Amino acid sequence: MGTALASRLAPVALAAAALMALSLALFNPDLARTPLEWAELLGGLTAVCGGLGLVALAGGRRRDGGTAWAAWGLLAGCGLAAAGVGFLIAEWAGAAVAVLLFGALAVIWRVRRTPTDRRPGQVLVPALGTSLLWSVWALATGSAVDRQVILIGLDGADWPIVDRLRDEGRLPTFERLIRSGARAGLETVHPVLSPQVWTSIATGAPPSTHGVKDFWATSRDVRVKRFWEVADEHGMTTGVMSYLVTWPPDKTTGFLVPGWLAQDARTFPADLEFLKRLEQQEKAREGTSAMEILAMGAAALRHGATLGTVNQAAGYYIRRAVGRSTPFHEAYAGRALKLSLTTDVFCHLLRRRSLDLGVFYYSSIDAIEHQFFQYYEPSYFPSVTDEEVAQYGDLIPRIYEAADAAVSRILDAAHPRATVVVVSDHGQQPATALSERWYVIRTGALLKVLGLGDSVRATNVGRGVFFRPRAGAEAEFEDAIRRLETEVLSVEGAPVFEVSRPAPDEALLMVHADFPFEEHTEVRAAGRRLPVGELINDAPQVSGEHTDTAFFLMAGEGVAEGKTLAAGSVLDIAPTVLHLLGLPIARDLEGRVLAEAFETPREVEAGIEFVDTYGPPTRETDPDAPSEVDDQTLEKLKALGYVQ
Repeated sequence: MGTALASRLAPVALAAAALMALSLALFNPDLARTPLEWAELLGGLTAVCGGLGLVALAGGRRRDGGTAWAAWGLLAGCGLAAAGVGFLIAEWAGAAVAVLLFGALAVIWRVRRTPTDRRPGQVLVPALGTSLLWSVWALATGSAVDRQVILIGLDGADWPIVDRLRDEGRLPTFERLIRSGARAGLETVHPVLSPQVWTSIATGAPPSTHGVKDFWATSRDVRVKRFWEVADEHGMTTGVMSYLVTWPPDKTTGFLVPGWLAQDARTFPADLEFLKRLEQQEKAREGTSAMEILAMGAAALRHGATLGTVNQAAGYYIRRAVGRSTPFHEAYAGRALKLSLTTDVFCHLLRRRSLDLGVFYYSSIDAIEHQFFQYYEPSYFPSVTDEEVAQYGDLIPRIYEAADAAVSRILDAAHPRATVVVVSDHGQQPATALSERWYVIRTGALLKVLGLGDSVRATNVGRGVFFRPRAGAEAEFEDAIRRLETEVLSVEGAPVFEVSRPAPDEALLMVHADFPFEEHTEVRAAGRRLPVGELINDAPQVSGEHTDTAFFLMAGEGVAEGKTLAAGSVLDIAPTVLHLLGLPIARDLEGRVLAEAFETPREVEAGIEFVDTYGPPTRETDPDAPSEVDDQTLEKLKALGYVQ
């Protein structure tokens, strides 16, 4: 009896699972991308259907009508599995609809009226009906736009590294885009700090105009409309994933998930908050309860997470739990997992939200380059060992490969006529490429010695330190900068630091070119005599420095194939994106449309429409907005070398 029953249950459970897998795949086409993942999906759903069916069957009383009880048991299992599919597609309302549909179809087919005549196979009818309804819903809610513009921001992406890895055959997507599109090295803005450069990219305005000058800025500080805000005002649908200086989120249509400088989990819409909660818990290395993991896992699956990402996450957390996590794994795996999940969700939203403009940002190329450049280019760093190169030398290539795969996924999810723009804020080079002296200023110690920690904010930029006044301490800024320049002297009385002033509320501090930096040198600071090593670190953890050249690559309909542009600026990105969207360009922007990137540049220039200005952003003021970053963000800034 058991063998016969199993022989009837198994194929029915498999067939029901296949129908449910079809619904899920239509809802999220990337759910299973390989034969192995399809086998995993079908096996899991079959186990759920059959297992729940057996549980329900075991709860019934044994009698001659065993076949009917088998039908009832399998019906219950398939119904619960369908409810699970409904939950992933449309949360609790979807699960309730699935149960109602499944129950109604079961009654229609009179499973209960003539149980002895029913066979387990006939539970396929409710399963088929429910799955087909989910499939119709999934197909009916797909993208309906004629074309799209996709901007992909890769912080720190560098042309020399990309070209080197292309020659090695490791970046097939970049290779394809370069052959079919236009490329350029763009001049960036100074100082080369990611928040202000990315805001310049989004606005077409320099920092002095848009108002973002350091890592402490929030979206409330942006004084110029960003290109997605202009598109929103023209009735377009836009989505922004992880872009810098977008917290707190200001959006009422489309979606917006703030970048890694966010200080809480707010997103628009709120059902995407699981992405920020996952990120913040990972930053803090906090323990997470099983229920929290299940809730966030269900939210991720509901918003497009693929089996590949689920498997990647399982491997990542299992290795950490059993103590098998290597330094390479700690440096790379978490960043790669975040990229996979955000790419999954972004691709899912591209398909479901009918986006005219999609914006995707990824920060970890820059982070890996800062921390591991000495292992990628060991010839610049004589102290690096062969063992360290063997352990860490492939980190930078691996993170570029992960980005290449993410770009490929996004292109697959985009409209066939989409134009894609891939851009960075700067490149990266070995910290010793310009000078054999490799050092950073110990800013925290310097401010403590002079008692200036309450009056200035400091951000390390390569060998220099960028200073701005703290909120409420603007009147003290001039005196603080004067003291930094004049109160740290060599034993002979020569100044150790020199200061330049890009703007009245900015200062850039560098070690004086004539200062004799030696291991046993002493300096005088605020009446104290101390070793220079307390103020200047000649063996810093950061080995990659920003360059002045940003990465630009554009491909799509009407873009010149295989062309290299002669010049350009990161300020040109926003006007170019707005032109691709068919929108006018504000005359008060300093950037321009990169017409030379198109097949017919003269026609493009002739077709550009202008308005005088977009006007200032319309957003609520927030008197309670924090003036300092939270502890988690501060620790990340320290790890990246921006805070010393």
